[in-house]
Amino acid sequence: MTKKLLWPHEVSRELGVSTATVRRMADAGAVEAIRDAKGRRRFRVEAIEILRRKMGLEEVSESARANRPDEEPKA
Repeated sequence: MTKKLLWPHEVSRELGVSTATVRRMADAGAVEAIRDAKGRRRFRVEAIEILRRKMGLEEVSESARANRPDEEPKA
């Protein structure tokens, strides 16, 4: 099973910032971005969780957690 990669607009929704801010964070190296063959940025859920902790934000939302295949869903 492949791991889900998030688009910048999905990350911005999770962090409560604009898409442009997510792109600037990636350019500054605050969060690891993976570029596909067409140059589009994608982000690993794990990298966003690390960034959320650095920003002092609460837990990752259920929608992002659902994309983590290595964790069991909470009942």
